[in-house]
Amino acid sequence: MEPLDEIKNEFMIERITFFSDAVFAIAMTLLIIDIRIPDFPGPITDSQFAHALVALIPKLFSFVVSFVTISSIWASHHKQFRHVLRYDHRLIRLNLFLLFFVVVIPFTTSLFGRFSYIPLAGFIYCMNIAIANLVLLFIWLYIANPKRNISNGLGNPALRRFIVVSSLIVPVVFTFTGLLCWIVRVGWQYFFLYTIFPLYSIVIRRYRRRYGEIKL
Repeated sequence: MEPLDEIKNEFMIERITFFSDAVFAIAMTLLIIDIRIPDFPGPITDSQFAHALVALIPKLFSFVVSFVTISSIWASHHKQFRHVLRYDHRLIRLNLFLLFFVVVIPFTTSLFGRFSYIPLAGFIYCMNIAIANLVLLFIWLYIANPKRNISNGLGNPALRRFIVVSSLIVPVVFTFTGLLCWIVRVGWQYFFLYTIFPLYSIVIRRYRRRYGEIKL
């Protein structure tokens, strides 16, 4: 690659990452807009205030889950583009496809926070996050494909297996939780989402024991 072409290529990759970072930042900021301090017509008691705060729990729960999820997607996206040496139009389309599902998360978060007792709202919310993480996995697979020759540092087969297994945890857990919404309607099924953290820790420990330190 000619020096001028290399400079243009690096500039275009930076444009992709800067644009993506802006979209992630806006999506994360929009999450908090739907959580508002309750309005009261006049003086209230402690019990009334506490009751109003309890009513915000579904919205706060969905906010925390969505914020952590978007943060995790952004962190993985940042790691992806550290390996990207050159881009093509398919990578741009995949990236835009990912950002589409990211910017939808504030809407489905608000939907779930307001109608958490409706199974369809929970299902839509969970599937939104599951699909976003699946697209993230597709990007990993695309840039790690040696035939594409658009990245470096991803040639280790063990590393690629780790990427696939670890990237499947979130979509699998969210899909399972979304399906549980139709079976169990008492609300406890959403706590199944917290299994993501121990599952991810198990995967990391297993791969470290077998292959040593895993670095992306």
